[in-house]
Amino acid sequence: MTRMWKNAIRDGMLSLGLLVLASCTGRPLHVPTPDRTAYDATRGRVVTQRACGFMLGGVIPIGMNDRYQRGYDALIKQVPGEYVTDVKVREVLRYAFVGWRYCAFFEAMAYPKSL
Repeated sequence: MTRMWKNAIRDGMLSLGLLVLASCTGRPLHVPTPDRTAYDATRGRVVTQRACGFMLGGVIPIGMNDRYQRGYDALIKQVPGEYVTDVKVREVLRYAFVGWRYCAFFEAMAYPKSL
């Protein structure tokens, strides 16, 4: 094999490796600090939500990068107009036949605002 072909193969493999690494980057979850408002602490309830993604063959991410944001947004949509606090996140990894399933479970306390 000529030197030119060896360099081309090396550059191609390096580019493919960088592409795979770049596709696996996730976005951090930004939880806004709620405004301090009066709420009814006697009527609090637990709300839960989950969001999952899949890693096909260990290299192709499907719904992985935004699963935290999707889960948090769905949690907040469950309790419109209520005071949400004490948000907990738990990550669970499960093996599937052709890859890995990653699920983020959210749990929080929701309190109705006082009038």
